[in-house]
Amino acid sequence: MGVFINVFQNADEKKSFPLSSWSDGTYNVSSAERYAIWNLVWHRVSYGDQYPQPVDPAGTPRTDLLATLALLPLPKAPVPTRCTNVYPLQHQLQRYMPLVKHRPRLYLALDVKDYADGLPLVLAQLIRLSRLLTPEGLASEESRKATHLFTSPFKHPNNLDGTNIFISVYESDSTDDTARIAMSWYTALSILGIPCRVVVNGVSRSGIPNRIEFLAEVRNRVLDPLVELWRQGDEFDRVVILNDVVFCAEDILELIFQSMQQDSSITCGLDYFETGFYDIWVARDIDGQEFRKQPWDAFVPTPESASRLSRGLPFQAQCCFNGVAVYVAKPLATRQVQFRRSEKGTECAASECSLICNDLAREGYGRVLVVPRVRFAYDTRTYGKVWNMTKVLWDITSLTSSWSTFVPFNQERIRSWKDGPTSVLCKGLEGNGHEPDTDGIWQKLEYRHSVYREEMRLGDYLVSLV
Repeated sequence: MGVFINVFQNADEKKSFPLSSWSDGTYNVSSAERYAIWNLVWHRVSYGDQYPQPVDPAGTPRTDLLATLALLPLPKAPVPTRCTNVYPLQHQLQRYMPLVKHRPRLYLALDVKDYADGLPLVLAQLIRLSRLLTPEGLASEESRKATHLFTSPFKHPNNLDGTNIFISVYESDSTDDTARIAMSWYTALSILGIPCRVVVNGVSRSGIPNRIEFLAEVRNRVLDPLVELWRQGDEFDRVVILNDVVFCAEDILELIFQSMQQDSSITCGLDYFETGFYDIWVARDIDGQEFRKQPWDAFVPTPESASRLSRGLPFQAQCCFNGVAVYVAKPLATRQVQFRRSEKGTECAASECSLICNDLAREGYGRVLVVPRVRFAYDTRTYGKVWNMTKVLWDITSLTSSWSTFVPFNQERIRSWKDGPTSVLCKGLEGNGHEPDTDGIWQKLEYRHSVYREEMRLGDYLVSLV
């Protein structure tokens, strides 16, 4: 795969980022220099302001300069104190290594507005994710958790090549420093050799008054490189779309694992705000009912799903986004479906994230999976509260094992996927506010076929490797 790295000043202008050290779309950095920089960056995003013993095989001023440039935009607080998916993970290597060795191609998409404080944290975790998706990185992280000591995820410079992720960032309408930070991150990702595209000063809300139409446009624009690369023969397995949530790299790794193993069309965790589950406008259970606005783990109406939620097991749904969603790549990359607003007069005015669930199901991609052990929040304080409350609840019900270690995947697996509901509860947003402003109606759904009756389950292949 060729390196695909550039910055666009706006959605219509395609200019390379003007740096004198730029050449042919990538930095002219030797393997030894990049190796040194990677070790410094890895330690920074894992530990914050602590540093390991100097790792600098070149020892040149240029290396020092590039390392400083790479470290500049990284956050001081790299990860939340406790990650909801990793405390502790005694079977991490056993669980993830077959997936990592399979080397899935992943497209990571982030559209941002007024996100100067959170953007460094998000992108630092995506850097960590890129290393967890390599055997060396996964093994070094396991060693770090066991010994509490820094272990380099790289044995030699040559194993830095061939990253299997692509990062797309699309910034628009920000009034803070988000655009400048995004461009700084473009520099850091480029030095590290991670393929990416960063667009700043993108489409403006003033040109698209309807809120859902604007959000749909922005989400489609952040997927533009996916479409371009796919047309060139560079295909991806999964697309990960992130909202402005707090997360650890291991959270995203678990969603990818579940998506590939379960062979699901859409895979989500759960997102929370101060008083409980957050995304009630979009999330719908397998019967088409809305998730309730109740605290913690009492918000899924369908009894079977509620039972699996209480045990920390993945359960089937009709729709979800919940802060981060992992999509099967093909229908998005080929524009078989796109994010959109509702058709006026014929559809309930649902969220663009709801409509894409309906459209994917219509095209045969109707498997929606919610993974309860992956939990997000919109600030670090709430993220910590989610961790504490979840552990207390699961301890009370004597299900600590589901929380503290991985249960065997055979217990998590959806053995028989149900057909989706014939209709889904929709609460429309006719105006331009942030909350639904119409009463709920039941919107009929259309199903033409199922691709899963026609294609081999990738999950079957991966399970055979465990």
